[in-house]
Amino acid sequence: MYPLEPRATAIPPDLAAFLAGVSARIERGDAEAMIESDDLLQCDCAYGGRNDGNGDTWGFTYFPVPGEGHRWEIALTRNELRRIGDASLRQVALYFCSRPGCRSAFPDDTWVCTHPGVIR
Repeated sequence: MYPLEPRATAIPPDLAAFLAGVSARIERGDAEAMIESDDLLQCDCAYGGRNDGNGDTWGFTYFPVPGEGHRWEIALTRNELRRIGDASLRQVALYFCSRPGCRSAFPDDTWVCTHPGVIR
């Protein structure tokens, strides 16, 4: 098991666009954005949903390199999503796997990376 290393991380443009759309759906009260789910909200590079039907946290899985299996697990509040939508939040704190070649990241240091490492 490799330790996770904290890092302030720029939100990639494709992820920012997806999360801005999610924020807009939350503000409209879109049912798919408001009910508890782990994958109702989707695009080509990410999926996710509300963590708790009455809570203020949404969780997302983002694939920074298509087809490689590396993933970022991200947890964001409604306010953070709103700030990403209006471009006032451009970075998030993530914990990256320290395994050589792995680009997976997680919302805190309690997660364990299960990615096998470098894919050749």
